[in-house]
Amino acid sequence: MFFVPGDMVNELVTNSINNFSMKGKCNPTFQNQGTQNVYVNGMLLEPGDSFPVNVPGVVLQNEIKITFGNDSTKQNILYIGYVTLNQ
Repeated sequence: MFFVPGDMVNELVTNSINNFSMKGKCNPTFQNQGTQNVYVNGMLLEPGDSFPVNVPGVVLQNEIKITFGNDSTKQNILYIGYVTLNQ
């Protein structure tokens, strides 16, 4: 078995982004920790939902769209945890 060094990274997104870069990210997990619905690349995440992208051995290269609902009384909090490879 071959192992490569990497770092665990945590990121918070609080605004809609049309072109969020996934370049260099491995096995991301998206968690809606807010009170507002959020769409991640077209997939609905209701408050409390999570969406793991479990693709061992794959380093992502694309951009995705993150879109929050537009209820200003609710919180936009999308947590993204992922691994980056040390070069």
